[in-house]
Amino acid sequence: MSHHYKQIKLGKRLAKIAQLVTDSDTQVWDCCCDHGLLGLHLLTAHQTRFVHFVDCVPSLIDAVSEQLVARKLVSRSRTYCIDAGNLPISTDAAQLIIIAGVGGDLMASIVAQISRQYPDKSLEFILCPVRHQVDLRDTLRALQFSLINEHLVFENGRYYEVMRVSNQINQTRTITRFGEAIWGANGAESYHHAIAYLQQNKQHFERMRASDRENTDDILNGYNQIKITPF
Repeated sequence: MSHHYKQIKLGKRLAKIAQLVTDSDTQVWDCCCDHGLLGLHLLTAHQTRFVHFVDCVPSLIDAVSEQLVARKLVSRSRTYCIDAGNLPISTDAAQLIIIAGVGGDLMASIVAQISRQYPDKSLEFILCPVRHQVDLRDTLRALQFSLINEHLVFENGRYYEVMRVSNQINQTRTITRFGEAIWGANGAESYHHAIAYLQQNKQHFERMRASDRENTDDILNGYNQIKITPF
């Protein structure tokens, strides 16, 4: 096997998602998987893990399949060229579903669709939306999901919220509309990023309000009430 196939380099965003995957996560769904880097990394990092790769673009799934063959990982994986909202979950084992790289509004509809399809299964999700974070959080709150953890990631000039959530109700781990842990600074760098991300959101919704978009006042007020304490 060539050296090329042994190396899987993840950027900060995918690396943070990978960090949230635990050894007990043996059934993992890599949805909207793009080039499959995350799922390939998760397979090589854990010898008993099974990864399902899901994307609706045939050429991307074909490319992932070629990588799986080249890396001799076919026996612990499966590829699906389907919509992410139609996952064929056929086991009662706990499932971890990872969705990244799409907008929070689309992500919210995918999560809601999966939840409706499997109301009695134990499901956990790692979610990393591109924009529309509040829409996603509102949907998760309406579904009564609970928060496991959340992080703020800065990569290539953009900020991303990464959340691990569960479909099991837990009153002590509720999901907030605007996040909590992501605003907690534990050093100079995280303090700087939290300040910058908050300012970015405020400016975005101020522009939205100026163009008379609906429902922006509540969101802007929510961000205005966030206080970031120095570390």
